[in-house]
Amino acid sequence: MSPPPARGPALVALLTVTLAACAGPTVTTDQYRGKVVQTAKAMSSIIATAQRAARLDLQGRMLHTVTDTVVSDSERDASSVQTTIESRQPPQDEAADELWRRIDGPVRDTTRLLTELRIAVRRNDRTAQQAAADALSAPLDAFRPLSQVA
Repeated sequence: MSPPPARGPALVALLTVTLAACAGPTVTTDQYRGKVVQTAKAMSSIIATAQRAARLDLQGRMLHTVTDTVVSDSERDASSVQTTIESRQPPQDEAADELWRRIDGPVRDTTRLLTELRIAVRRNDRTAQQAAADALSAPLDAFRPLSQVA
């Protein structure tokens, strides 16, 4: 009969990963501002990639399967960025609260619109695909000033 498996190392590894994934408060407004800038830049890049793929597809210049992959990856990346910024608790001050108000809406809009774009691409609904790609310009415009907040 063999001895029972050692659970100690596995439990320690699991706890380490779990605790590392927990995000606490951002200590200073400058640190939070840095997170907002990173978020705005990441989302801007994600939007530009998805829009370009959707438009190339609509022009017949990209394989539809590649467009589906690019848009799906963009949606997944945006969701990850959203989870990251939402896990950051802003410091208790008005400047940080204002940054949160400015970033929250465009982040949520981006993930919603990328979901709409993915669905349109998969359904081969060219009208909805064009509409979703165009609608992504609004959050992109909102991210531009946030990516340069000093």
